[in-house]
Amino acid sequence: MNRGHVLWLYGLPSSGKTTLADHLAKIFDIFNVQYQKLDGDMVRTSICKGLGFSYEDRVENIARIAWVAKQLSKAGTNVIVSAITPFIEMRVNNYDKLSPYYLEYYVDCGLETCIKRDVKGLYKKAIDGTISNLTGYNDRFDVPSDLEFMDPNKFKISTQDRSINDSLYDIIMSLDGNQVI
Repeated sequence: MNRGHVLWLYGLPSSGKTTLADHLAKIFDIFNVQYQKLDGDMVRTSICKGLGFSYEDRVENIARIAWVAKQLSKAGTNVIVSAITPFIEMRVNNYDKLSPYYLEYYVDCGLETCIKRDVKGLYKKAIDGTISNLTGYNDRFDVPSDLEFMDPNKFKISTQDRSINDSLYDIIMSLDGNQVI
């Protein structure tokens, strides 16, 4: 049985992770590629229910998602993960546990653009002081260095001033060389 790949999209809230994951899933459907989606918000209501937003809980949240992704991958299913994954140590741990079937995508979008998109109203709450731990605004987010993208399994996908299709095209091009599609 062939092993499935884990495509991990991470970035600031409202950067476009879930949107890209949803569009990627539609492409997988067209090409009859077996996959499962794991979205950070959806996972927090199931296998990560009860976890808060402390450093320890955030690390545990990502570790649980990675564990599920690995099990699905071992069973031959491709996995599309969209989760903020704010800390470099989380991403290093994912890489160590999921390689060589791990493809990492930093969904790069500036904070001002994410604030304008603010589909969930999280930035408004952070600006108003209702929440105090919004990743990238008033809580830590480790932006990857350009050196990280020298790794052939790590990609920077800009959604700042690009259409969904242009950003999606970059992801699709990375998949071809990794025999996902």
